[in-house]
Amino acid sequence: MAKQKTLWLGPLIGLGFLYFTFKGIDARQIWISIQNIDLSYIAAGAAFILVQFILRAVRWKFLLEYDAAPKVKQLFSVLMIGYFSNNVIPLRLGELVRAQFLGANYHVNRAHAIATIVIERIFDVLMLLTLFGLCILLYDGFSAWTRRGGLVMGTGVLGVTLLLYLCRHQRRRIVAFVRSFAKDTRIGERVAAFVDNFGLGLDVLTNIKSIVAALVLSVLIWGMILAATVMVFLAFPLNLSFLAAAFVAVMVGLGMLLPAPPGNIGVFEGFTILALLPFGIEKEAALSFSLTLHALELVITTSIGFVCFIREVGFTRAAAIKLWPGAAK
Repeated sequence: MAKQKTLWLGPLIGLGFLYFTFKGIDARQIWISIQNIDLSYIAAGAAFILVQFILRAVRWKFLLEYDAAPKVKQLFSVLMIGYFSNNVIPLRLGELVRAQFLGANYHVNRAHAIATIVIERIFDVLMLLTLFGLCILLYDGFSAWTRRGGLVMGTGVLGVTLLLYLCRHQRRRIVAFVRSFAKDTRIGERVAAFVDNFGLGLDVLTNIKSIVAALVLSVLIWGMILAATVMVFLAFPLNLSFLAAAFVAVMVGLGMLLPAPPGNIGVFEGFTILALLPFGIEKEAALSFSLTLHALELVITTSIGFVCFIREVGFTRAAAIKLWPGAAK
């Protein structure tokens, strides 16, 4: 029962943001704006989004120990299946599907994979903090709550980084504590094994080459995200600066930290509108832009992710057997 309530959390948050997004909106004005977009800029934006996902697969390979990891094209396929899963199930559980799939099909320890996914998110949030800092320094039109939000996010990242550090350097003590607390129960052994493998997955943090490569790739990834955002700005056109694109990326990234509904529907649009309000953009124009950018991302991740899913595991019955052993019993 508790699990069912948790699964409803994402959709409820999405509905709340949808109410905020569409309250008082002139739908006719939005339709006119979307009809007049320049499709050449949309195509350019789609290309930047696709390159971003390829770079994410390359970064993941470095975090998984480059020489021993699956090939980039295999990681790209698993990555897109994860994004496709996020589009159809709530709470960003596609990340767990990604780890499960990598373990089932490419023999990578699942806890190890989850550790690298957590590290990915740390790199992404560091990029968000950097962009947020630049926005605050270069634009004085932000409210006090916006500035405080950056401080809270920075504190949260510092806390998570400290936990990862402890898990990496105190792994054996934590595993011993779990085993002693659980008194050799089956569940205790499973938790201890997970913590042990999760800590091993954090070993990449001691590899300077991998960390530098992941950092450079993170900069390139967020460069692609900003470029795609600017392309969609130009498609309307919205006469906004690179700074506005950076703040949209920051706010949408913040929205990703919430328990998300499938496809991040509602949350994406709501945070994009909040990002554009300080730049004097009317709600209808902001929503038109948001719907277009979000639809572009959803089409790319859903279509490519679905193709990768079918190619890798076949149809629903085969997927249940291969991804979740025992599900088809």
